[in-house]
Amino acid sequence: MEQDLIQQLEACETESRSLIRQGNIRGLEPVMRRWEDLLSRCQSQGLDTADSHYFAMVFYQLNGALYQNVGQGRQMAESFLDGEKEAARCGELIMEAGDACRAPERLLIMAQNCGEYFRMAAATLETGNSDAAFRMACAGARISDWLWPVLDNDAARTAAEGSLQIFSMYTACGRWKEGTDWARKASGRYEELYRRTGEATDLCSQWKAEMAVLLQALAQEGEGAGQLAGYLEKLETLEGQLSAQGGGKTDPAFWQIQALSVMALAALGTDASQQKKKKETEAYLSACCRKAQQAFQTALRTGAGGISDATWQKVGNEIFNAYLSGVMIWGKYCFQEKRFQEAKEQYLEILRQLDGNPFGMQQAAQLLCRVQIYTELGQMALETGDAVGKADFYYTHAAQDAWEGVKNSQTPQMLQAAVLALLGAAEIKRQTDPAQADGYARQGLEVCGLLEKMGGDGFSPGEVQQLRREFEKSLNQKPGLLGRLFGKRKR
Repeated sequence: MEQDLIQQLEACETESRSLIRQGNIRGLEPVMRRWEDLLSRCQSQGLDTADSHYFAMVFYQLNGALYQNVGQGRQMAESFLDGEKEAARCGELIMEAGDACRAPERLLIMAQNCGEYFRMAAATLETGNSDAAFRMACAGARISDWLWPVLDNDAARTAAEGSLQIFSMYTACGRWKEGTDWARKASGRYEELYRRTGEATDLCSQWKAEMAVLLQALAQEGEGAGQLAGYLEKLETLEGQLSAQGGGKTDPAFWQIQALSVMALAALGTDASQQKKKKETEAYLSACCRKAQQAFQTALRTGAGGISDATWQKVGNEIFNAYLSGVMIWGKYCFQEKRFQEAKEQYLEILRQLDGNPFGMQQAAQLLCRVQIYTELGQMALETGDAVGKADFYYTHAAQDAWEGVKNSQTPQMLQAAVLALLGAAEIKRQTDPAQADGYARQGLEVCGLLEKMGGDGFSPGEVQQLRREFEKSLNQKPGLLGRLFGKRKR
């Protein structure tokens, strides 16, 4: 009876995947219903085997993918959460059976799929349920640790990347020190891979993991600038070696070097700025912007070359992100130095590239960039005494994108950007359209509530309370900080 159930579940999986490949979603519905009935029978019979839990996990995974295809991100996340216990129990039973080196190939494939489930779930949930995302990512890492001795190079890279993802998750919620062990684990994994393969991409990935910790140490504690400058030199040396060997732009490592160099230059420039070293600040940040622009334009011009489509997609995203951060940090510097026209040109160029979106940047990341840029442009319009309409235009765009972003992605970065955009919009609309001002103020109070639930996420409790008071003042038609500034501007 048990074997018969498992065979029927296997048949459902095979048929479902075939229908998905054909794009026959209508035909999939009865198969998924049959699959769900079989899972209910497994549960009623008390089946607790790796197979029964595995097919339940795959059911939720495919269900999530279907929701994703129709743009229902919330339901997709819920489906991944529903399958969490099934994936965890499947992985647990497989690992309890003994060491991966002695496990049958079928169990190894199932374990790899469990790990992939957890990685996908963590990435999906990271924007709205950080606790669950942590659980999922750590569960995937445990399975990767068990599988490590038998993983091929590509799977090993994915496992190492999973450890670095966990470090990034810790960093996003301000707990980077707790995550350093994960970055070190990733570095060790990549180091082992580099010894196996001798490929420059694995060496760059090792450096990326090591630099990730240094970047946080520099940003949070002002330590590590010398070491980071050392990595910058190593990256330049490696780039020269690749060019001498004729690899250059056809080697993914070339593009990794560009992205890592932009990161290092930005961090060193920011550190110099904090130490009031104006000359060094400008040198690092202008070099960062140039490097980012050159890499991006080169990527657009040359295309993938001999790099596979999947790798080029990943490379392209890294280069585009580096371009955005490099140009944005230079724009911010120009703004602070009151070189407003130069800053504005940088920001408007970023908006044009976001509209083109040449490498398929995800919507949440696009919205975050737009919110930050439109908010800065609105603030700049106030600083330079531009007409009301210009500041109103920028802050309105910032607030609209901010609210869209909050609905789809409640990451710390999005909430921080959104609350400032909504404050600016509420204050400026108090002068131009009070009815809209009330709407933005209410949205701002809602975001303050989310920030309070998450412990501030980058703002101190006092700062969140101050923001809340500003929105309440706006609702009571009393201009706040931006309004008082705005009252002195040209109308």
